[in-house]
Amino acid sequence: MVRVPGGTLPLGSADSPTSTAVVQPFLLDEHEVTNAQFAAFVAATGHVSDAERLGDAVVFVRGPAAADGARGGGWKLVPGATWRHPDGPGSDLAGRDTHPVVHVSLHDARAYAQWAQKRLPTEIEWEWAARGGLVGAPFVWGQEHQPTPLPANLWQGRFPTSDAGADGHFATAPTKSYAPNGYGLFDMAGNVWEWVDTPRFTGPAAALHTPLHPDEEPGLNGQIRGGSFLCAVDWCEGYRPDARQWKHPNECSNNVGFRCAR
Repeated sequence: MVRVPGGTLPLGSADSPTSTAVVQPFLLDEHEVTNAQFAAFVAATGHVSDAERLGDAVVFVRGPAAADGARGGGWKLVPGATWRHPDGPGSDLAGRDTHPVVHVSLHDARAYAQWAQKRLPTEIEWEWAARGGLVGAPFVWGQEHQPTPLPANLWQGRFPTSDAGADGHFATAPTKSYAPNGYGLFDMAGNVWEWVDTPRFTGPAAALHTPLHPDEEPGLNGQIRGGSFLCAVDWCEGYRPDARQWKHPNECSNNVGFRCAR
């Protein structure tokens, strides 16, 4: 784990902060929890993940490569997709020990954290840590939108029709594949979204949480931060440190994982 210093975090967008929050020093995993780490937890506890219990999970399924090597795709609810079978039946974790675990719900992440004698970070802790000391910058690596070399595992192209894979990956990448931020933390942007333990409309940044829309299902209040390999310039830009999305706490997909704090 990495010791993250305390400080004062401006809340809101980088160019238009609305208030501030005080952050106390804390510890944070230097990278996302990996398949190997989660497997050790399951072996020790017999934990059955929500995806295994429910029988399916959401997978972004890639299409065939085009002539230029780019690949698109779309979302599917895949029976049998779990953390052990991230792409669905027939897939496994061979060669993915150091990839972040996916298809974990908020419940699964909390269970792992308790076993590891840790906890999930709050959204304020997560954002402060993600910035790595670059408090006013729009991205965890600084001011430039997508510098060269690419600083994170993101989507390059038009989502969801064409991903050039210029960062070397079309799905998850091994943890620590890219340079760390100023605090020595890896993958605080891209690779997989990360659960934080701050529900919607709670905590110091509650005023910044998007209001519920009439067509949203009840319970859409689990918060994820950091973006994933599916975040693109023309889509969500979820890799911004001030960006957030909402999921049902028991929802599982192949672009969401977590890391722990203490």
